[in-house]
Amino acid sequence: MARVSSVGGQAVMEGVMMKSPTGVALAVRRADGTIATRYDNWTTKAQKGTFWGLPIIRGVVTFIESLTTGMNTLTESAKLAGEDIEEEPTKFEKWLSKKLGKAHVRNRVRRRLREVYRLNESRFQPGWDIVVVARSRAVDAKFERLTKSYLALAQKAGILKQM
Repeated sequence: MARVSSVGGQAVMEGVMMKSPTGVALAVRRADGTIATRYDNWTTKAQKGTFWGLPIIRGVVTFIESLTTGMNTLTESAKLAGEDIEEEPTKFEKWLSKKLGKAHVRNRVRRRLREVYRLNESRFQPGWDIVVVARSRAVDAKFERLTKSYLALAQKAGILKQM
C-alpha cells in the first residue's frame, strides 16, 4: 500500500520552501554561503466542516492560499538571500535618459501620450499597433499641442478613420 504524504514544496530564490499541514519551512543559501532557515506555523482556512471547507469553495480557497504562500515565500527568499543586484542600464536606456530625462519624466510623457490616444481612440481605424517615439520637446509641450501633433502624424500614416 502506498504512503500518502501531505508535504509539498517549491523552489525559491537560492533555496527551497516546504509546506506541511502545520507549517511552512524555508531554507535559503546566502551570498556568503551560509544557509538561512525560517519556519512559520500555518493552517489552512479550508477546514472540512466549515463554510470555507465546502467542496468547490475549498478548492478556490486552497488555490488562493497556494498562490499567496508561494509568492510570499519567493519574496522572503530573495530578502534572506540578501543579494542586491545592480544592473547596468542598457545602451537604449542610457540614450533614452539623455533624450527625455529620468524615468519619472519618461513616464509622464508616456502617460500624456496614452491619454491623447484614449481621448481620440474612436477616430482610429481598428487593428493597428502604434509605436510613438517622443522627442525631448514632448516633455514640456502643452497637451493641445501633443494632441494636434499626434493626430497629424496618425493622419499622415493613414490610420485615422475617414470622416
